Amino acid sequence: MTDRYINARGLQFFTREEGPAGAPTVVLLHGLMSTSAWWDLVAQRISAQFRVIRLDFRGHGRSEKPVDGYTVSEFARDVSSVFAELRINPAFVVGHSFGATVALAATRNVPVLCVDGGVFDPTLFFGGTWDEAARGLLRPRRRRLTEKALRVWTQGSKLAERSSPDEVYAAVLANFSPDVDGILRYRLSPENEEQLARSYWKTDWLELLATGDRPVGAILARTGRVEDESREKSLSRAGEILGQRLSAQWVEGGHDLPVERPEEISAAIFSFFEECVSIGTADENLIDVAPSLG
Repeated sequence: MTDRYINARGLQFFTREEGPAGAPTVVLLHGLMSTSAWWDLVAQRISAQFRVIRLDFRGHGRSEKPVDGYTVSEFARDVSSVFAELRINPAFVVGHSFGATVALAATRNVPVLCVDGGVFDPTLFFGGTWDEAARGLLRPRRRRLTEKALRVWTQGSKLAERSSPDEVYAAVLANFSPDVDGILRYRLSPENEEQLARSYWKTDWLELLATGDRPVGAILARTGRVEDESREKSLSRAGEILGQRLSAQWVEGGHDLPVERPEEISAAIFSFFEECVSIGTADENLIDVAPSLG
């Protein structure tokens, strides 16, 4: 495992690289308010077969936190610049939630696997007005959140049903930094969060899907709640744009599938790679059959 900071577009981006240098490269992008640690449980399952690269977006995690540039288009330029600095040509990119939208915007012909995001219509999913959307997109800011309280919450959360509570806690804790009183604060400021959420909500998602000529995979959470209808409607619209280039599957669980269902997401990553190889959009290199993840 190699952690380093990459200077791109005048900013310092935290990156983590794991796996064999000669293996196919897969980039994992996290969601809004999250960090690259959200992929820890998946990375440990796939890094023996892939060269896995992760980064923290601007304003998130351990990356630099400028006062501006919190839009989907700027984040896409950041990602493309990090690719250039690392001199990588990914076999495909995997994005969770907001990260899937950034993945689609940052690439043109690189295959993208969208994990409960990317193929969503934000206005359908969150609401047709910003006031409606803000209620679903902006995180509540608890005034007195401590590490102890966060650990207790994590242990009782659905996130830990199929994963180690300690590993889940570490992934969640990475979203915060303690102040001088030991109170946890989100690393992304409220002002930058709102700017970024507005940009995401206004993104023309169908235009992103129509850009380029690449396969797009979609993994959608089957939550058993009313929002599944919005997922189904959005997936249908995406299918009209992508046709045979879209593959989709449903996974029982909540929105945070990389943490809640890491084995299923890891298996889907191997399957998507094999699909890309079969249609000639990725080079088959070092991987013949996906390993057992059981």
